[in-house]
Amino acid sequence: MITHIIFDLGNVLIEIYPGRTITALSNHCKLPCETLKHFFLSDIHLQFMGGILTPAEFHQSFKKHYSCDITYEQFVDAWAKLIGPAKNGIPEMVESLSARYDLAVCSNTDPLHWQLARSKDLFFSHFKNFFLSYELTCNKPSPAIFEMMLNKISVTPSSVIFIDDTLENINIARQLDFKTIHASNAAQIIQGLIHYNIYL
Repeated sequence: MITHIIFDLGNVLIEIYPGRTITALSNHCKLPCETLKHFFLSDIHLQFMGGILTPAEFHQSFKKHYSCDITYEQFVDAWAKLIGPAKNGIPEMVESLSARYDLAVCSNTDPLHWQLARSKDLFFSHFKNFFLSYELTCNKPSPAIFEMMLNKISVTPSSVIFIDDTLENINIARQLDFKTIHASNAAQIIQGLIHYNIYL
């Protein structure tokens, strides 16, 4: 029996706009967007999401890597431009599901993005657990993050639906016997839920 549903954050629950952050950094650093786009999911970025670097250390690492004279305040402002509002239909879906299932978020994220996302979207009150990479010091798709989730919620993986827009994360979850939905919008999630005989 399904008792828990775990959602990815960016591009599943909320809109994300990495291009806006890249453009803002490009304007500050006088570097091409093509160069800066590789900063996302670089070793520095993964270390920040993995809880190895503090926000101040992340800023300094960026400055050094790109020889960019950008203040901490300018950097944080540019970094914040990635976070958008809830995706269409998501708050209503979350509210409906929370009446019958324990909901959680599992996200590769950092303290700056998470604090901003949390402040923007009131529907997070419907979630019981938040599995955040920077707090767990572990990024998806590492199997360890899935094991941490299971230990926390004390259920078998077959009782959990895991929803993510990244196929690599979905594949690891499947290997660990989670039920999965590969989706990036409410319509795709609904179709996936129907497959498991869950209706809103």
